[in-house]
Amino acid sequence: MRAHVMIGLVVIVLMAGAAAGLLAQDSGAAPSKVGVVQFYAIESEAPQFAEARAAISALEERASALSSAARSYTMLEPEEFDRALEIEHARTADQIRELRALKDQNQRLNSEMGEILQLRPDKRTPQTDARADELNALYSRCRAHWMAKGAALDEELDGANRELQERVTARFEEAVATVAAARGLELVVQHSIRTTGVQVDTGLPIVEYHRVVHYNTGPDITDEVLAELKRQNAEELGLPAVQ
Repeated sequence: MRAHVMIGLVVIVLMAGAAAGLLAQDSGAAPSKVGVVQFYAIESEAPQFAEARAAISALEERASALSSAARSYTMLEPEEFDRALEIEHARTADQIRELRALKDQNQRLNSEMGEILQLRPDKRTPQTDARADELNALYSRCRAHWMAKGAALDEELDGANRELQERVTARFEEAVATVAAARGLELVVQHSIRTTGVQVDTGLPIVEYHRVVHYNTGPDITDEVLAELKRQNAEELGLPAVQ
């Protein structure tokens, strides 16, 4: 796998005449008023991005807890499964006892099912077959329950990702527009660079790249955009303006 470098540059048109400015650059004429914003500096420091990451992280933690519970509790009724999931990280003595009882019950039923399955045909009876059917039905109910919860959580996570992306992007573009208007810029180029992985054989970074010629001909307004995002955040929370 070959390494390649990513410098993604997304053009944000802010005012009329920006396209003409780009054409002027391509033709070798004097560039129009172009600014640059370092997107990943904004992404790593702006509070709006931190809040979005925290919200997504909370959902991912719920998904991870559900996945762990699905492996641990395979022979519980749906309401028992939900309770075990709820108190998995029990803190009170009563919760610890309750969780231990659910774990013991799950283990006992799994063991019972295993013993029935290991019976030789001549040792099986109508009673053991009926019990095997009961335990299989319990297993199926439990599995269907956690799979439904997982599907609902996946849908919630996808929706949250889309909503947060749209909201954060809107805040970012609003801040860029505010700073660009104050600086009299006709066009702002979003400069993005990110390592996307490493090569298995060499350990060197794998990056992708796109390039816009003369992207750095204008002033870097990253700090001003970041300050504007922090100001917006403080205003929304009713906090003193961040200097």
